[in-house]
Amino acid sequence: MVEGSATSAMQHTKEGRVIVRNLSYRAMKPDLQKAMSRFGKIEEVVLGEKPHNKPNWPFPHGGFAFVQFSTRKEADKAVAASSSSQGLKVRGRQVAVDLSVDTRTYAKKKRERRQKEVEEAKKEEEKEEVEEEMKEEPQDSDDDNSDAGEESEESDSEEEDEEPSSSKAKRKCGFDLDEGRTLFIRNLPFTCTIPDVVTSLTEQLNADGDEMYNNTNFVINPLRLSIRNLAVHTTKQSLKQAIDEALKDAKVKASTRHSVKVNVLVDEERRVPIPGGEEGATTKRCKGFAFADFRNNQVALKCLRMMNNNNKYLDSDRRPIVEFAIEDKRALKQLQQSKKKQIEKKKETEVQKDIEKSHKGGRGARQRAARRRRAEEMVAADTSDEVAEKVEPVKAVEETSATPTGSGSPRKKLGPAARRRARRREEKDEKTKKVLSSDLAEDRDELERLAQAVANSRQENTENAEFPSRVRRRSGKKREADKLLEAEQRYLSKVRRSQE
Repeated sequence: MVEGSATSAMQHTKEGRVIVRNLSYRAMKPDLQKAMSRFGKIEEVVLGEKPHNKPNWPFPHGGFAFVQFSTRKEADKAVAASSSSQGLKVRGRQVAVDLSVDTRTYAKKKRERRQKEVEEAKKEEEKEEVEEEMKEEPQDSDDDNSDAGEESEESDSEEEDEEPSSSKAKRKCGFDLDEGRTLFIRNLPFTCTIPDVVTSLTEQLNADGDEMYNNTNFVINPLRLSIRNLAVHTTKQSLKQAIDEALKDAKVKASTRHSVKVNVLVDEERRVPIPGGEEGATTKRCKGFAFADFRNNQVALKCLRMMNNNNKYLDSDRRPIVEFAIEDKRALKQLQQSKKKQIEKKKETEVQKDIEKSHKGGRGARQRAARRRRAEEMVAADTSDEVAEKVEPVKAVEETSATPTGSGSPRKKLGPAARRRARRREEKDEKTKKVLSSDLAEDRDELERLAQAVANSRQENTENAEFPSRVRRRSGKKREADKLLEAEQRYLSKVRRSQE
């Protein structure tokens, strides 16, 4: 019982399942449910998978979907509605609805359809060959048919003026001999119309266009044309040449014609042979549509009038569908903002590079700066050592001068004259010591001040290393060195005098 119920449920599911083709890429599950719910209860809606050979596919599905109805009767209603004269639309686009079949059945029907097409093509070729053979033989039995054709022609031209016999002879041939451009085809069926592909594509584009017109987010670009229904071997050069010829026939100046920019959308992975080209020559496969940008709306309008539904300028039997491009304002705004950000970022990068370059300098400037830093460090180290060496002797002399003379040994008894001379010498020495000690104190203060000035100058040079003033640094060093030299000379001379 369980197996039987599962099998019946599976058959029930397959019977009420339909496939919806030619679905708009913007259509989603709620759109399908809204369009199909009037035929019956919908159990499931599954959107078709994206193409496997196109990893960068920008749309959420592959343009088809499966809808599961509760019964086969409801599915038949949906199929009948899509086959009616009014058709069935989903999100403003005509769709094709068929009963869904399993993979094996679909492949079998596809093979049968292909075999049938091949057989019909063979029959048509045989029929054409037979007709050509019959035309080559004398046809006496067809006089009645030709007379009937003449009678019908004469009956159609009763209201017109009589034509000379030569013009009637030309009409019997089926074309105008003088012009050589008019072809009259007889015995066409009443159902013969413009190719169904062009008609269906035009209807789809019109439906999409109507939907976009009603949406305030879309605008018409008066300087851009959308060209569709192109052959797979169409290239940028061939389309540009076709537009140039069309504008030339419209009497547009050459300078204006050459300013047109063409962009053909191609498949980078697939290639097709070039018709009429060298053997083995291929090109990227065209996706069937392109865009052309103009500088003037009047020129774009002339190109549209000349090329729309006219295969004269393209080397293909397809009739191009040309119309003004409809663009999304939101996408355009995002594109403009991204371009603006890129320009600002580029400017900031260039300014930063200029600043770094001005600070960093060239190779020679960096080497000179390194040499200057090393020289300053050496001068500062030498100066601090010299100051320390010179300050210590000054302190030693002061300590020596502070010690009383002859304190280590007792004095000898002298006479009055000797004592007077000794007293005068002591007074003189006292005066000399006072002068010498004051001078030494001044020299010590000056040396300490100079050492502090050297340390400060070193710190300033370190802080302002990025923007040094060469003249000021050199002159400052020279002055400090001269002062140190003079102080050293004074100190040595005083030491020598004290020793004497």
